[in-house]
Amino acid sequence: MTEKTDDSSTTCTQYTPETTEPTIVGEPWDGRRYAVPWPGNKYHIFINDTDRAICANDSGGVYVYDINSDVHQQYTWLCVEKNGYFGFNNTQTGRYIGHNSHDLLRAEAWNFEAWELMTVRKHPEGGYELLSPHWWHTLKKVTVLAGSDELVLRQHGTTLWQFVKVD
Repeated sequence: MTEKTDDSSTTCTQYTPETTEPTIVGEPWDGRRYAVPWPGNKYHIFINDTDRAICANDSGGVYVYDINSDVHQQYTWLCVEKNGYFGFNNTQTGRYIGHNSHDLLRAEAWNFEAWELMTVRKHPEGGYELLSPHWWHTLKKVTVLAGSDELVLRQHGTTLWQFVKVD
């Protein structure tokens, strides 16, 4: 009996080169898993490419702070939804991020009303813009006030945000 082989099958040895290059060139992993904000989830909200997160204090102040300097900052936010808008409730204080009549961000409100409404918009350079309605005709950007850690609403701002989901 003559043995026949299948001419269409061949074998070869494949060599995989060793590499120490990052998986995505130019984007070393910083240890965080960024997420798309969505109601019902908790987040730490960081300035893009930094360790500075949105924090609140018991007197209603909202500011950014390097969380590596003090892990006891109040920087966990529950994302909620109302009328198609997002809101962010601080899990430690129980208060919502909102703004006052001077466009300064605060976390004083116990209820999720018009001045606490937020929306997010993906930015082409990475991260998200965090926006809040100003009256009925304008969305203003949440941005860090130059030379400080305070958060304000501005017509034109450059601060981009990343959301890190917390279990």
